[in-house]
Amino acid sequence: MDSKQYEQMLSDPQLAPLLGQELLRDDLIKTILGSEIHDISYWAGKQLARNHRLTSYDNIITFFKQFGFGTLTLDKESSNQLEFTLSGNIVESRLRADPDADFQLECGIIAENCEAILNHQAEAEIDKVKKVAVKILVLTSKEEPIIGDEPIEIFNVNDSTPTE
Repeated sequence: MDSKQYEQMLSDPQLAPLLGQELLRDDLIKTILGSEIHDISYWAGKQLARNHRLTSYDNIITFFKQFGFGTLTLDKESSNQLEFTLSGNIVESRLRADPDADFQLECGIIAENCEAILNHQAEAEIDKVKKVAVKILVLTSKEEPIIGDEPIEIFNVNDSTPTE
């Protein structure tokens, strides 16, 4: 994070509370993980989703909003894929600061939760990156998910979403 991005985020009442998250995510973690950031972030997102199992697409959308990942919308659903758009002030700010900002954490969260909702294996990938949004494509198969030994507990989101 450079001084210009810091000043922009600090002056925006919706972004200022996310300064710490931004500093850790796009500065420290990126430095520590280096070239492995995409793979490790994807795995971390899947692990977060296992610990915070959601039961519907609406719950995923609410989760993203409440935890400061941005505004997630489900644009299209077919038998073997789903298309999401991730947008909002935080996404735009991250892309403005770094056009190669990593969104694999979000992909992992989406993939793992879609797998649980659909009861089919699912993988998510970045489809397109625009100046203000990221398109995420989830590909599904007919195969059942591989279930680990971890207990499955549903994470209940409160749908009183703060405004962005």
